[in-house]
Amino acid sequence: MINSPIPALVCERVTKTFGKTAAVRDLTFTLDPGQFFALLGPSGCGKTTSLRLMAGLETPTSGKIEISGQVVASENTWLPPNRRRVGLVFQDYALFPHLDVWHNVAYGLNGTRQSKKQRVEEVLALVGLSGMEKRMPHQLSGGQQQRVALARALAPAPAIMLLDEPFSNLDAALRAQVREDVRQILKSAGISTVLVTHDQEEALSLADMVGVMFDGGLVQVAPPPVLYQSPATAAVARFVGDANLLAGEADGDTVQCALGRLPLQNAMRGRVEVMIRPEAVNLTPTESGHAEILSTTYFGHDQMVVLRLTNSAENFRVRLGPSDQFTPSTQVNIVTKAPVLAYPV
Repeated sequence: MINSPIPALVCERVTKTFGKTAAVRDLTFTLDPGQFFALLGPSGCGKTTSLRLMAGLETPTSGKIEISGQVVASENTWLPPNRRRVGLVFQDYALFPHLDVWHNVAYGLNGTRQSKKQRVEEVLALVGLSGMEKRMPHQLSGGQQQRVALARALAPAPAIMLLDEPFSNLDAALRAQVREDVRQILKSAGISTVLVTHDQEEALSLADMVGVMFDGGLVQVAPPPVLYQSPATAAVARFVGDANLLAGEADGDTVQCALGRLPLQNAMRGRVEVMIRPEAVNLTPTESGHAEILSTTYFGHDQMVVLRLTNSAENFRVRLGPSDQFTPSTQVNIVTKAPVLAYPV
């Protein structure tokens, strides 16, 4: 029998309370070797506290944390950050402004001058900054500063990498490119990674697995396509991407709502909320349609159309291709492309 690889990280019912407030509740998930895991949630949901618990910057009230098979936090054990083999990249990068790139990356490395030199050269090559050893942090762009912070975290060969909102300080034009570069660097290094973010697009585009956190607890852990296409609750559907939610009455395999009778993915009965993604429908012009176009917003690669439903007070959002032509006041029918999801009320 082939033994399964030891998980890079295991969090088992990890809880952290401050007084009577539970910042993190029963956090449970496993990070596989080489996996990129995103912890996604709104501000104040407990995701940064969770990261600090993994890093050893906070002590859990209860529960257990293992890194590469070693218990680092439990009722009877607690290892400080420097004994956990954890790399940390913070939101503000935390570079030493008075040290050049070489000394920033070498900070915290043990060994001879030659061994440090070799390791610094290795990680700078990995992050694409070879030849910049003598630059000072203020001489670098935001993306380059982030690469230096990543190189410094990688230099001691950590077992896992923890990223705390690392792209939030970058402008929008740079953010997409830098985060893809970071993902490729970490994948090339084979480093298991936990990213904390409130940005849904960031989590879905970077991670192999995403955990959605509300009010200190994980409500769903799934690969990005599953999370987006089959959110576990209406709250997850609202938070992860755009979602239209309509009141309906389910009767087995179908549901009656403002768009008529629709087939259901999940058989249900009774009052429900029907979830329909904006890109999951087509529009058909007709004088007797059940919706009227209010506005269109053109983005180049696609466009967002807002409609008023005849049988509902709610507006309905539809994402269409760039060549579709619809003008305000046009009457249309909304036709779903596939069976829809529903959630009990």
